[in-house]
Amino acid sequence: IVPMKGQTPYTDAFLASLLEQDHPDYRVVITVESLADPAVAAVGVVNRERPAAVTVVEAGASTNCGQKVWNLTRALEEIEPTDDLVVMADADVILPRSWLSNLNWAVIDQGQEIVTGYRLIVPASKSLAARMLTSINLSFALVPRLTGLT
Repeated sequence: IVPMKGQTPYTDAFLASLLEQDHPDYRVVITVESLADPAVAAVGVVNRERPAAVTVVEAGASTNCGQKVWNLTRALEEIEPTDDLVVMADADVILPRSWLSNLNWAVIDQGQEIVTGYRLIVPASKSLAARMLTSINLSFALVPRLTGLT
């Protein structure tokens, strides 16, 4: 499930990375506020090049929460009885081909009930400020986490 709004210079690359996962069986639910959102056109173009099971859901305008939460809530209504796992992703990343398989491995093979990923930020420039912010972010990414707690 991916909530989307608009397009960025990376939208096509994100969609391609999502639709080229090495996992053998998955479908994608893209949820937008309106079918007039430019993200819908991007999904159509990228999906034509890489045929995959993609559904675009119009969530409508949010009423009592943020639009992203509203979109995710609406997309959850699209879950089918045959869906073994539900994965949510943000549309502002480029996913490695093994991303979905690795999440599946952690849940199925390792017995975890829920898995989360941490976004590793790579600086776009070599400025001192960009490198400092990346270093600060990396320090959080490397903090040991307790697993297997009940």
